Amino acid sequence: MFLGTGPLHRGTRHLIHEPVFRPLYSLCERYPRSTAVWLRPPLFYVKILSIYLSIYLSIYLSIYLSIYLSIYLSIYLSVLTVCLSIYLSIYLSIYLSIYLNCLSIYLSIYLFSIYLNCLSIYLNCLSVRLSIYLSIYLSIYLSIYRLKPLWENKLRKSVQISLCMYMLFFSISS
Repeated sequence: MFLGTGPLHRGTRHLIHEPVFRPLYSLCERYPRSTAVWLRPPLFYVKILSIYLSIYLSIYLSIYLSIYLSIYLSIYLSVLTVCLSIYLSIYLSIYLSIYLNCLSIYLSIYLFSIYLNCLSIYLNCLSVRLSIYLSIYLSIYLSIYRLKPLWENKLRKSVQISLCMYMLFFSISS
C-alpha cells in the first residue's frame, strides 16, 4: 500500500506533501488499526479528568470567591455606612440647629439644641468607630467562617450575615 492511498487517506492526498503530516501518515500506513486507538484518548481517562477538574475548580472557586466576597462586602458596607452616617449626622445637626434656633424663643430650647448638636457629634464619632470595628470583625469572622465544610451553602450565608450585620449597624447608627 502506497502512502496516501489507504482507507484512512482518501481525499487527503494533498496533505501528504506537508512535512508536518509525513510521520503521522507513515505511522498510519505501518500500523493502521493500532494507531487509531493510540491517537484518541480513552474515554475513561477523559471522564476521570473532567470529574477531577470539576471538583478542583468548584472547591477552588468556592473558597476563593467566598473569601473575596466576604472581605469585599464587609469593606464596601463599612465604607457605605460611614459615608451615610457622616452625611446623616451633618444633615441632622445642621437641620436641627437651624430649626431649633429659629424656634428658640426661650433659653431652654436653645440649650436643648446645643445638647442635640453635641449628641449628634457624639453619635457620629460612635458610628465611625462602630463601622471600623464591624468591618474588621466581619472580614475576620467571614474569612474564618468560609473555611467550614464545603457542603454548606456558604455564599448565601455570608451575604445573609453581612446584610444582617449591616441592618443592625444601620439601625444602631441612625
